[in-house]
Amino acid sequence: MKIVFPADKASWDAVLDERFGRAAGFVLYDEADDSLTFIENTEKNAGHGVGIQAAQAVIQAGADMVVTSGPFGPKASDVLKQAGVKMKSQVGQVSIKEALNAIK
Repeated sequence: MKIVFPADKASWDAVLDERFGRAAGFVLYDEADDSLTFIENTEKNAGHGVGIQAAQAVIQAGADMVVTSGPFGPKASDVLKQAGVKMKSQVGQVSIKEALNAIK
């Protein structure tokens, strides 16, 4: 399973960003090899549609699930649902490690 967390660096102690679409980037956790990879959110400063673009970026990265500290916007949520990506929101401002432990 591949799980994405909005954060600013690929580190177990990175704190989840409250904003999905405007996060600095996304940390992709690959359960198969227990690795973390950082994906820069190049569209975070766009005027509109950042949630949709963020959702498309994590889908392209192969995410099976996205975990956020805050809520998903309705458009990002729709895109993720259509792609079959599971969503877990409002887990709080915790580290990636704490969020991963909470969902397992």
